[in-house]
Amino acid sequence: VFILLQALVNILIFSFSDYSLFLLFIINITGLSLVLPAIYLLKAYLIQRYWIPLTVDLIHNPIEFSVRYILFYLISYVINIYMQLHLPEEFYRFALFCLATPVILLAFQYGWQGALFGTTLNSIALISTAYHFTSLAIIDLLLSIIMQTIMGIFLGLAIQYLRDLNSSLSIELKRNKQLTHQLISTEESIRKDISRDLHDEVGQNITAIRTQALILKRVDSSLAANQAATTIEQLSLNIYDTTKALLNRIRPKILDDLELKQALRQLFLELDLSNDKIQAELYWENKMNIKLPHLLEITLYRICQEGLNNIIKYAGARKIIIDVKITDNIRLLIQDDGRGFDTTQIFNGFGLRGMRERVQILGGEFEIHSSTKGTVILINLPY
Repeated sequence: VFILLQALVNILIFSFSDYSLFLLFIINITGLSLVLPAIYLLKAYLIQRYWIPLTVDLIHNPIEFSVRYILFYLISYVINIYMQLHLPEEFYRFALFCLATPVILLAFQYGWQGALFGTTLNSIALISTAYHFTSLAIIDLLLSIIMQTIMGIFLGLAIQYLRDLNSSLSIELKRNKQLTHQLISTEESIRKDISRDLHDEVGQNITAIRTQALILKRVDSSLAANQAATTIEQLSLNIYDTTKALLNRIRPKILDDLELKQALRQLFLELDLSNDKIQAELYWENKMNIKLPHLLEITLYRICQEGLNNIIKYAGARKIIIDVKITDNIRLLIQDDGRGFDTTQIFNGFGLRGMRERVQILGGEFEIHSSTKGTVILINLPY
């Protein structure tokens, strides 16, 4: 709007001259289209830009220039001037197309500032060959400059907006990832506190119950009293074993002492798979010896633990394969040869649904495939 108003004011000022009003209007639009973005560029760099004070550290830092695109543009600029000076007139439209290519490249690389730089040099290249044109062609030239300037700057603004949007999205994703890790860490900390408190309280009470049972045996030597004391002692031991198993599910303390690979082998022994005539195989690949964060180790252990419990309870499998591959991400495969199930109904319970939710919270992928020949759970996790 400002450009149009300024052009109309200039037309009124020069309306009594011998020049064509339309030509004056086009000239004003062209000049203002080039000058105003340049003024805004100076304002953006000198006023709106945050300048770091010049210190000794900055003086000694090497200055790196990325001149690849600038050199490419300058070569294209020279080629276009040569084409306009020496090629036949029928190639004029082709030369304009060649001039638009560097503008697009600079806009893509440097935003609207690069587009302004490209259109300014393009305008110089076009105006420098204007003596070949008729008065009507000059109007066509000015319109070309206006259109390429407006289109180039708006293209640069659009690209810069998309980059700013992608940058803000990346920052938000990074922040959400950090919050997710903090949430899971807090959850594990709470699980640890609950496990410790339950272990201490239940352990002390069970010890007290067993002590009272032993006292009862010594005080009353009758058969009924001995049987009752033995039953109480056995029940207390059963409660202790059940509580211990629950505590292990709440928080796998074994990972405090063993690495994940050894902890998974120990999990096979704890679940007593051989007693159920289930053959379990663990394949482990970590060629780069990557040390996983403790949070991911706990997550992988829990997923394997939940998967094995489901297989034992429902699958009726005779063979289980757990395959862990650690490269640029973590790939976990849990496979069995059981009876399978309907995958559309699997997430009604808490087991598999909890596994999927935990994987998705950590930014991973969770896939499950099941048939009458068995079930495959495939998980990919970043780290």
